[in-house]
Amino acid sequence: MIDVTIRNGLPFPVVGVGASAGDAEGLQHFFAATAADSGMAFIVILPEAPDRESLTAELLSRHTNMPVSTIADGMSLQPIHVYVMRPVRPVRPVRPVRPVRPVRRQDD
Repeated sequence: MIDVTIRNGLPFPVVGVGASAGDAEGLQHFFAATAADSGMAFIVILPEAPDRESLTAELLSRHTNMPVSTIADGMSLQPIHVYVMRPVRPVRPVRPVRPVRPVRRQDD
C-alpha cells in the first residue's frame, strides 16, 4: 500500500521532478506515460539560464493532457497540473503550504 498521507497542507500530492538540461526526452516520456487523472501536481525543476526564455513548458505540453505552465511567485498549485520551475528564481508558494522542517531521528 502506498502512503498518500497529506503532509504538505494540500489535499493532493505534489511530485517534484528534477532533471538536467539534457533530459527533455526523458521528461517527455515520463509525462506521456503519466495518467492525466492522477490527482497530483508535478513541479519540474530544470537548471536553465535566467536570462533566456524557457520553452520547457511548451515542449512538455505536447506530451501530456495536463495543463503545463511556468510556475510564478505566489501561484496556487492545482491538482492535475504540471509546473516548470527554474531554480535560479526563488518562488514563494501561496498558503496552504506548510514549511519544511527537519526530521529528528530517534537516536539524536
